[in-house]
Amino acid sequence: MQEDVLNIDYWGFSAQDLDRKFTLDGTRYGGILATKNEWTLREIREAMEKAYCGHIGAEFMHITDQPQRKWIRERMEILQTKKYFKRKKTPFVG
Repeated sequence: MQEDVLNIDYWGFSAQDLDRKFTLDGTRYGGILATKNEWTLREIREAMEKAYCGHIGAEFMHITDQPQRKWIRERMEILQTKKYFKRKKTPFVG
């Protein structure tokens, strides 16, 4: 990434904003953000870090078809809410 978009300073926030609550339109954003309406900045950052800073990644922002891009994003983000045991991780790897 050229910029650290998960750094709250990048967006003009500070540490004092981490517990500030935001109401999001989950149907618009989809993915993990569709699972509830109200999020703290801390929760948003943690959810995005889990979804996009782990061991599995995908490049999809270059896809111009918005429904396709949303489909991929939703699946990448929702994976973070699942708990997998080691034996269940194997099919994803191979």
